[in-house]
Amino acid sequence: MDVVSICTPHNLHCPIALEAAADKKHTLCEKPIAITVADVTRMIDAAETNGVKLGSSKAFIRWILSK
Repeated sequence: MDVVSICTPHNLHCPIALEAAADKKHTLCEKPIAITVADVTRMIDAAETNGVKLGSSKAFIRWILSK
């Protein structure tokens, strides 16, 4: 496994991301990335310390209207 995708309730994003970083896994996290700025800072620090990337994404729903 190369990447961890975090699509859990918001309060679980930080602990999962910290564990993924410790396991040297790149992480993609649904928005919001965390509940507090302190949690985001911890997540970024963990990713940088462990040499992995941390990213955030937002689910996008596209509606196609046909005639």
